[in-house]
Amino acid sequence: MKYLLIVLLTALSMTAKSQPYKGFHLQLGGGIALPNGNNSKNGYLISVEPKLGLNKTFDVYLRYEAATMVRGFQGRPGTYFSEEAQTIQSIMATGNCTITNPAGLRPFVGVGLGIFFVPAVSVGNGGGYWTYGFDNSGIYLGAMIRAGLKAGRIVLGADYNFIPDSQSSLIASTGGAGSASLALVNTYLAIKLGIDIGGKKQ
Repeated sequence: MKYLLIVLLTALSMTAKSQPYKGFHLQLGGGIALPNGNNSKNGYLISVEPKLGLNKTFDVYLRYEAATMVRGFQGRPGTYFSEEAQTIQSIMATGNCTITNPAGLRPFVGVGLGIFFVPAVSVGNGGGYWTYGFDNSGIYLGAMIRAGLKAGRIVLGADYNFIPDSQSSLIASTGGAGSASLALVNTYLAIKLGIDIGGKKQ
């Protein structure tokens, strides 16, 4: 995180007199994925966003993102866990509204809607009693809200991705009777640093 902040501050100082870009351009980004739920573990992500600058204020995007992380669970803290880091991929249409600022930094907000491809994950409870539930994968309709800052071609932003939970059916693995259902939390926060490629200054 320290090195990320150093890179960000250097980039901002080099692009203090930023201007918006119009036309078609490409935004490449990477960062940290912060999942919700109990016993979750942070991960990493990459994103590719072709976008069209309509004017100095509005951009429309098509976002592809792949976030690798260990998802958490609803309830039962400390009981159920997964050590599997899986990648949630998404394709989403988004729109941004940017505030033009002569001083250089330009804050923006945006929203998006799209589909998320959620993989299956193995689940246990530490004692070997509950085994795997592979029925928790699926394709979900989800949404996103975002906010951030632009400075020249450098973009720092936070995307909060709203994805429905996955229901996992667990069965006993020790020969005893019993079963359980558990909700895996797919929603996550993405902190990203990116760069715009192409386009012309307004």
